[in-house]
Amino acid sequence: AGDRQKEGVFPLWSVLSNISIGALARRPAIGLVSDRANRDTAIGAASKLRLDDKRFQSNITDLSGGNQQKALVARALVADTPVILLDDPTRGVD
Repeated sequence: AGDRQKEGVFPLWSVLSNISIGALARRPAIGLVSDRANRDTAIGAASKLRLDDKRFQSNITDLSGGNQQKALVARALVADTPVILLDDPTRGVD
């Protein structure tokens, strides 16, 4: 997102929810959403980006700008798309 705070993160959601929403489209239309399945999905992408999974229950806005950015990239990774385009990925990161 061009403006991570306004267009990228869901500010009222946890880190885990912000990441796992990317995998929602891959799930069957009818089914339950499991916290365990969300965690299992998100943990792989988060570890690739060195995002601490102990922070999954924290609000996304509690993270630094760089870690918020990692969460958004992790969201793209769990979506399992063949191509991910990043436009100015370091904007707003100290």
